[in-house]
Amino acid sequence: MGEDIARPRLSVIVPAFNAARTISQTLKSLQTQIMPDWECVVVDDGSTDNTYGIARAFGERDPRIWAIRLEKNGGAPRAFNAGLDHAQGKYVVALAADDYWLEDFL
Repeated sequence: MGEDIARPRLSVIVPAFNAARTISQTLKSLQTQIMPDWECVVVDDGSTDNTYGIARAFGERDPRIWAIRLEKNGGAPRAFNAGLDHAQGKYVVALAADDYWLEDFL
């Protein structure tokens, strides 16, 4: 199978549970990366706050970001694995929903 030109080089998976207070800063730090060849899969792990809505709003403005929602909280490893199921990048990295990266992290 040949290389898919549209395939991102890197998939960033963000497991998120009740992260409405921090997810915006997390995603903004990703958007400022010097290396632009990435996609971001935010996995809302059954949050009871607006985590999923915030992640979807980012995705409406940036097609590299998209969100999936798990109905029931299962913990960060389960959410990360759900993100892996949807990731399309050649490489994968995790980003915590309450963390941020400096612009040259990638």
